[in-house]
Amino acid sequence: MSGAFSVSISENGRDGTVRYRDAEGTLDFYWEFGGGEVISLVSVGTAEEWRARYPWAFARRAEILSRVGAEVVRQRAPTCRVELDEAQGVLRVVLAASRAGFTSPAGSVPLPIPLEPPPATWIRRWSEMRTKLATYLGLGAIVLALIAWFARSLFEIQTTGAPWGTSFRVGGTIATLTSRLEPYLPSLHRDPAQDRYTLGLLLHDAASDAAPRFVELARGRSGSDLQHAKLVTSAGDLLWFRTPEEGACDVRTGRLYGPGELARDARLALPQRPVNLADYASGDQQLLRTLSAVARLAPTRWLGVLSEEDAAKTYPLGSSVSDRADFERSGAPRRLYRGEVAIADGRERLAQLEAEPGAAFYNGAFVRTSRDGAVLRLEGPTSALLLHESERFRRGSVQLARVDENGRLLWRTDTGIGELHQVLPDPQRPAFLGARPKLPDHVGEPILVVVDVRDGSATTRSLWQKD
Repeated sequence: MSGAFSVSISENGRDGTVRYRDAEGTLDFYWEFGGGEVISLVSVGTAEEWRARYPWAFARRAEILSRVGAEVVRQRAPTCRVELDEAQGVLRVVLAASRAGFTSPAGSVPLPIPLEPPPATWIRRWSEMRTKLATYLGLGAIVLALIAWFARSLFEIQTTGAPWGTSFRVGGTIATLTSRLEPYLPSLHRDPAQDRYTLGLLLHDAASDAAPRFVELARGRSGSDLQHAKLVTSAGDLLWFRTPEEGACDVRTGRLYGPGELARDARLALPQRPVNLADYASGDQQLLRTLSAVARLAPTRWLGVLSEEDAAKTYPLGSSVSDRADFERSGAPRRLYRGEVAIADGRERLAQLEAEPGAAFYNGAFVRTSRDGAVLRLEGPTSALLLHESERFRRGSVQLARVDENGRLLWRTDTGIGELHQVLPDPQRPAFLGARPKLPDHVGEPILVVVDVRDGSATTRSLWQKD
């Protein structure tokens, strides 16, 4: 046997999953408690099923089953042995004293068989004693297992997964990397450095309100590992990530590709993209670079979200105009301004500027197509998306409005986001990620809000992972 591998066992009452993972891929096997001399059964499938379902692992089936059997015994049943029923495709975990009549896997030690048969009476007595002993031991093992499971269920600290880093839009899917502290038992001498985390992908369909899909990427990661975990890039249905090992996921099927497959298959190689300084922005700067203070939706019509000071000093009549401009936060109230553009001295200049009627708002800006990209232009009618806050200093919520080229408001919706973290633009269903407004002694729930640009209807999904 060669190569690193891991075998993990999860419980769900009287059954659960045995997960085998190595550089080639991952296999999940269902297990359940047995009866009599059989402590538990692991359904691994027949050789023909492996040939059809797991062609990448078929040639190493014996090796993988030996590894799985050895780890099941080591982790959960040190007084037992594992035997394979090839016809049924089942690994049976039996007491070491058992003489059950099914085929042992390759490499298992055969039970000693006496050369001289003992008297019939002794055989009968020994058989009865062995049956009773096996029954008592089996019941005892089950009771101990139930006690251990109940104790862990009663005292184990359950945790909630949360977003880790930026999310990606992969076609019609919103992919969010999540981290979750693995459940643990409380202790007076607990060392946080020993905490371990599970990383996974939370996949939401932007076009429906269906429940999200979860794809587990890695378990047992340390806090230092998390510093290098992130989503890297996407192309087609593939999303590349680091956990910190490199991998890729087909978001349509949920299939994972490990480092070995990425190295062997050129189609899975990480795409090479031109260097863009905007991609190195971090924190709030990432968000600000997806917003613009102005928009140009028609040749002679110009829109700006400006404070009175901006309108007077930065955009006086006769100043040159642009299609977009960087946006910076401030506590000053802003209004939507509509300007007329004319040619003067061979250059486009602002010939007229007036504020649209209506109440002032805060930190308003237009949504771009990407970081430092053009303003997102919607058709039917020609318009742009305007984000703003209802109150200063993020005390309110984030509002989204659709504004046409004349500055007319087509609709407005409240996203329910108190602090906006990320914008994922789209001409039909843009997505906005952030946290709900803060409440005293509460952490703001991370949410994903997808808006239909036709009428402003919003769909809100939680980004907490509790199941």
